[in-house]
Amino acid sequence: SSHKEALTFAALLKSCAKKKDLCEGAKLHEAILMRKTLLQDNPCLSTSLINMYGKHNRLDEARYVFNKMLLKTLEIL
Repeated sequence: SSHKEALTFAALLKSCAKKKDLCEGAKLHEAILMRKTLLQDNPCLSTSLINMYGKHNRLDEARYVFNKMLLKTLEIL
């Protein structure tokens, strides 16, 4: 299911944030974007992307993801 897929991507993004692996995180972002509605259907995934970019001090990318979110919520990861 797409929810399960979103949770898997979120866990991988969290790992990239911890390991400071921006390259892998960016590849995951590309893979997520190829799944058309995955981001808009799963706010936790957008939050994970924002967190990953923030940990790498890539604030422009984090802001871009935030601005694209349809539903903006506060989620603690």
